Amino acid sequence: LDKHARQALNSLRKETFLQNSRVIATTGGICEALQQTGLDFALMKGPLQQNLLYRNCYMKPVGDVDILVSPEGFRSALGALSRTGYEIAEVSRSLWWSHFLAEQHLVFSGQDAAVVADLHHSVRQPGTPGIRRTRHILQRKDFVNLGSAKVPFLSRSDVLLVACINIAKALYNREPCAGYACDAFAASRTMNLAEHDRLTNYARRHQLLGTLLLGFRVAGAVIGKDDRSLFEQAEGFLPAIGDDELCQMVFTPWLLSIRWPKRRSVLWELCSRKPMHFATESGWAITSEVARRLFERNKSTGHPASKAVIPDLPVSDTKSENPAA
Repeated sequence: LDKHARQALNSLRKETFLQNSRVIATTGGICEALQQTGLDFALMKGPLQQNLLYRNCYMKPVGDVDILVSPEGFRSALGALSRTGYEIAEVSRSLWWSHFLAEQHLVFSGQDAAVVADLHHSVRQPGTPGIRRTRHILQRKDFVNLGSAKVPFLSRSDVLLVACINIAKALYNREPCAGYACDAFAASRTMNLAEHDRLTNYARRHQLLGTLLLGFRVAGAVIGKDDRSLFEQAEGFLPAIGDDELCQMVFTPWLLSIRWPKRRSVLWELCSRKPMHFATESGWAITSEVARRLFERNKSTGHPASKAVIPDLPVSDTKSENPAA
């Protein structure tokens, strides 16, 4: 590396250390507030996951704390965090965020630079299959060290599954996802073959096998394949897309030269070509888009039904049709 590159790298390392340290400190306070209420919850992603996968809390910068709760405990969790000074960010004050994306951004009142908390009651995005039965994840959660305390965190298999879901979400939104590919690969290396088999069976039962295979296909293209059976199964997923083009989608999705497949075609594969599952996910995506546009229109006309402009979510080619027909 030349002098300028080393300076930029050192600056990034310093900023990552400072930023992740703030996230770790904030995580402790959030966990304490939720544990005092007796709520069942689990942390997702963030510096603690980096330590779990890479034995280093400062591998990449993190800007928020992700917390997963059950749908039944969502309001109680909001109340617990509001008592510590958090409030719902204007950008996520809508049905589209709370119901369809199943999350809310929480900002610390009066401190613009404070760490954001993302409260989830599911792991999904319209247009891609996701985890809707949160209780299964919470039942399998593990505990990790945070200073002298132990805090609930996703199990290793769910860390891998959530990374694959995030890969699908990123490709759907035409966003970079190399970090998630690294996480999926690293998580797979912490699991033995029996654990891989159990995860595969779980994904198949909950209609997430296509999502799991997409994650392994991307991780294999970006980092490389090992002898795990899931890498072998994933080789045939989306065969029309070569590894080189897939890497462009992962690293530089803004390039105009990329020939993106239609979202409905990818969704068909993610649904393992099952018509009923595909119809359900397509219907969910279409309903979500109607809700998003309704809130955008209400905001632009000053209608009180919406308090925020919802970020654009491209779903223009998501149709409730069988793409194989």
